[in-house]
Amino acid sequence: KLPPRKTAMGTIKSFISLSSVVLITGTALLGCDENQDLGGSCDEFTAFTTPVVPPETVYRVIPLGELNPPEDVLPAVSGGFGFNQGTVNIVSPGAVVITSVESTEYLVSPGRQGVTDFGLVMHACDDIKIHLAHIVTLDPSLVEKLGQSNCETFAGADETTEDCRYNVNIKLEAGDPIGVTGTYQNGSPTGLDFSAVDLSYQIPYLNPDRIGDIESYNHGICSYELFEPAIASAYLDNASSGLTPLDRSDRCGTATG
Repeated sequence: KLPPRKTAMGTIKSFISLSSVVLITGTALLGCDENQDLGGSCDEFTAFTTPVVPPETVYRVIPLGELNPPEDVLPAVSGGFGFNQGTVNIVSPGAVVITSVESTEYLVSPGRQGVTDFGLVMHACDDIKIHLAHIVTLDPSLVEKLGQSNCETFAGADETTEDCRYNVNIKLEAGDPIGVTGTYQNGSPTGLDFSAVDLSYQIPYLNPDRIGDIESYNHGICSYELFEPAIASAYLDNASSGLTPLDRSDRCGTATG
């Protein structure tokens, strides 16, 4: 079963040591039908025993709070995996229920024309919701179960997209194929967004009057907590890959240290 949720200080320590990831960019976290089977009580949930992507393909994981100027000047609430190879298979990490699938097809774009990007939401249990985004190709076993879609076309200054949403109830077991990521149809590389929320958990140090009712802010958890320790460690060994450690030595007359 999952460890108890942490206090504010414990959560900060988890950010440093566990590189929590919570998604808001890419495809938005989706709602679901209240009557859907979402996997049952989270009291019965046990840690995932299967990596969602092979750890050996991951060269870094993106931590909560990462800054990426000039595009992202506020601490990010998104994260996931960067890969060291072009094709990466995605599989179900355990017994889950996919409740929503979204696709974005770039009909007109200076850099992404012809690209289709998929995202999905799956439940490990009633309150734990996991989001994947930047799936390049869905596995055929999922495509055949999508059913009726709700699609809209959006035209912006530079890009025109067709966005489709499918409300589904697809049960998967550990190791079942989900799709492929790593390289888009036009040859450009992509990572995989991977985040989780626990709707029974409220992050204690946030002011809901300022944040609003945004799931990934209010209920975000470290998605690596969902895996057994060996898998979590295999991912987190890459948490700071390529980064230069900060010099935290005290310097008189400055705020450094």
